[in-house]
Amino acid sequence: MEDIFGAGDRVESYTEPSAPRMDPKALRAQFAATAPAPEKPKRKLLNKKAWEQYEAELEAWKRETRDARLRESPWPRAVNVLVTNKKGSSGKTPTTLCTAGALASILNGGVAVFEAADTAGTLLSRAEGDAKQGLVEMLRNADTLTSRAAVESYGLKQSTGAMVYGSIERRRPWSGADIDTIRDILDLQYLVTIADSANNEMSAAFGAALVGADVLVIPTTVSLDSVSAVLETLDFIDKKDPSKLIPHRPELWERTIVVVTHDGRREDPEVSANVVEALRGVGIVVVEVPFDDHLAEGRTIRWGSLSDESRTAWSDLAHLVGEKLHAAITNN
Repeated sequence: MEDIFGAGDRVESYTEPSAPRMDPKALRAQFAATAPAPEKPKRKLLNKKAWEQYEAELEAWKRETRDARLRESPWPRAVNVLVTNKKGSSGKTPTTLCTAGALASILNGGVAVFEAADTAGTLLSRAEGDAKQGLVEMLRNADTLTSRAAVESYGLKQSTGAMVYGSIERRRPWSGADIDTIRDILDLQYLVTIADSANNEMSAAFGAALVGADVLVIPTTVSLDSVSAVLETLDFIDKKDPSKLIPHRPELWERTIVVVTHDGRREDPEVSANVVEALRGVGIVVVEVPFDDHLAEGRTIRWGSLSDESRTAWSDLAHLVGEKLHAAITNN
């Protein structure tokens, strides 16, 4: 026992029996993993309502346990996701914002989205809020950013807690150094950053974003040109570019997720199934997201306005992203 008083004040000394100690994070993880599952009704056929309630509670328990495990992911550094497809209108910006919304809702914040495109895109116009300043201004004042509050003054906070950083007006193309500076600033404040790229894989901005990526997310609609662009993306990360303009990142093949979105246009179900089957056949993880009226509007994207089916699909994607991020950290 520690002698915090004088020796003359001590009446009796004793040694407390030692007790096993558990790291707080390990304890929380153990509780998350061992939380009791709902009790199964004994007679399914004689109590249909009770069985339906059990199945609903079981699904909720699975989601809560999975979410808790993602929150306990031991990432020792900030991690980055790159959303890309060289084909326009492939759903990059909605995928970026919905992935960020899903991750932020699970992680209780700690997620930032930034514009990694050559020119100002639609990121801020699809995000919640009205930005008065953006990345151009943040880069201009980079040396003065000494707090999270200062950094967040250049972004838009979403209802999920995610932050969105874009451009409020036309600007020059980003250089590779610009992307590096943006990442340096955001990495000090957020656990996960998500880069929303454009259509030019030969640009300096895209090259820098690709170098910093831990996980690649490639959205595609069910169209031949969009799927072809997915295959081209997989091809150029796997092979060395003779011009050396595109960084060689073959390890990203194992950390790539293709998101098949349905945008409301008429589709052939057989073609859709063939697209998914073909991508999975070459070892790529594929997530399908159902059509959602809210996303099809082309307006502000709010997590709470998505359909239940849509939020479930985006949450499934968020967990897959989390698994791939964990693999990136473990293998580095």
